[in-house]
Amino acid sequence: MLRFFLLISAVTLSVFVSPQCVFTSGKAKNVMMGIDLSATVALDTLLVQPHLYALGPVDDLQGEITVFDGKVYAAQVTNKRKQRVKFREAEGLKAPFLVYSYVPEWKSYSVEVDLQNLKDIESIVDSIGRAHGFREEDAFPFRMEAIFHQVSYHIIQRKKWEKQHSHEAHNAAKIHYSNFLLSADLVGFYSRKHEGVFTHKGQYVHIHILPKDRETTGHLDGLRHTGKLTVWLPSSRFDN
Repeated sequence: MLRFFLLISAVTLSVFVSPQCVFTSGKAKNVMMGIDLSATVALDTLLVQPHLYALGPVDDLQGEITVFDGKVYAAQVTNKRKQRVKFREAEGLKAPFLVYSYVPEWKSYSVEVDLQNLKDIESIVDSIGRAHGFREEDAFPFRMEAIFHQVSYHIIQRKKWEKQHSHEAHNAAKIHYSNFLLSADLVGFYSRKHEGVFTHKGQYVHIHILPKDRETTGHLDGLRHTGKLTVWLPSSRFDN
């Protein structure tokens, strides 16, 4: 069960925020079902504007993309058995679907939490987001920072010789990882109206993990954390 409290005043929560946007390219469901794996966006075209934050898979499902304040991290598995990971160069990088925003300024919230799963993250992001000034229908990016007690995540690595792709093949292509006491940033996007676009069915968040050593990145599958946590939301609200 989720338990948390904000270590900030109610006055601070009553913040006015101005409009901005969350953007998407392609649809996650088309990729996961094998309907369309073709690239829909080139990262180079988005990086011309500063303060980019973005999440998605690498083209042809050859890894995971996390963009943190204009810095691109694209991890792909080079040896599944030994779980070796390397970064792909940002130049020429493309994605079949991507969710992204430009966030020049963030506001931080210090909280005490008992997180056991992704639904707990949805709850805390929704609660802080409402207090921050977001509406129920808003889509917005968020960040989290802590030494997390346990995290599980995956990197998608499709076999290049496979001509067909399906939901089952998509799940089989995931290389899974688990870490304990990992110091990391989480980069996520929240929305109640983008299921199948950038979130899975029945979920309101899409989150990638980016360890502080920046040696890998991946799609967050699970998390356990009790104690202090810093949540970051854009200083301005997003109208979509």
